[in-house]
Amino acid sequence: MYNGERENEKGVHFFGGRSWLIATADFSRYVLEKIIMKWINGRYFIDDDNNAVNLGAVHNLLRRSHWAQDRSVEIIKKSINNSLCFSLFIDNKQIGFARVLTDFATYGVILDMIIDEAHRDKGLGKWLMEIITTHDSIRNIRQVLWTSTAENLYRQFGFETTNDKPILMVKPSFSPSKKDKKT
Repeated sequence: MYNGERENEKGVHFFGGRSWLIATADFSRYVLEKIIMKWINGRYFIDDDNNAVNLGAVHNLLRRSHWAQDRSVEIIKKSINNSLCFSLFIDNKQIGFARVLTDFATYGVILDMIIDEAHRDKGLGKWLMEIITTHDSIRNIRQVLWTSTAENLYRQFGFETTNDKPILMVKPSFSPSKKDKKT
């Protein structure tokens, strides 16, 4: 253990005001489990364990957003399963969320960052961005995002707008018309 670090009865290590769970490795079968990180700030905590995500809470948060209000629970679940997720809690109630779509080698796209309205203006968005942008698995890759409302927040973490190449291009998702659907 490091200086100032202690372990509780559940294997949670505490150091410098942050805590993390140490996952186990079974080298006899060449399986290495993900190290699950948990950051604590008073009654608030952030967890990067996808299994800790409260799907219903995230669906309710995203329904109140301007970009994902029509996203189904099934699509949200699929996006969570294919992303590095960050859940923000007060006590054990999920009040925030963000995810990173990444290959862990070159790019990470920060998506769906949202904080419940009742908990905004408390520095939680800044804290969540700090955790995401400095996370061990993605801190050394190019991080990108797009926003229409939080540009000033993201600039504080080194994000810049650019008119340079490459230009962001989007292909809309396919929505079959009634005549295209099989009956």
